[in-house]
Amino acid sequence: CQNWMQYRLIKKYLEVITEDQTLVLLSGHPLGLFPSKPEAPRVMIANSLMVGMFDNHDDWEVAEEMGVANYGQMTAGGW
Repeated sequence: CQNWMQYRLIKKYLEVITEDQTLVLLSGHPLGLFPSKPEAPRVMIANSLMVGMFDNHDDWEVAEEMGVANYGQMTAGGW
């Protein structure tokens, strides 16, 4: 996560998650708990997704400054 609010949200989600839910994180930001199956992963994380016309260095820097993207070159980069 990128700030203490995201940390607290992730912590709360992990405290209440059930076996039929998956926590989805995008660049460290918790998107929420989504319905899933008991055999599905409990947490899904994706880092640094920039698509289409926004997939460039300038827009990356804007997203990083806004706190909605982080550099994900390591396994736990978004945590």
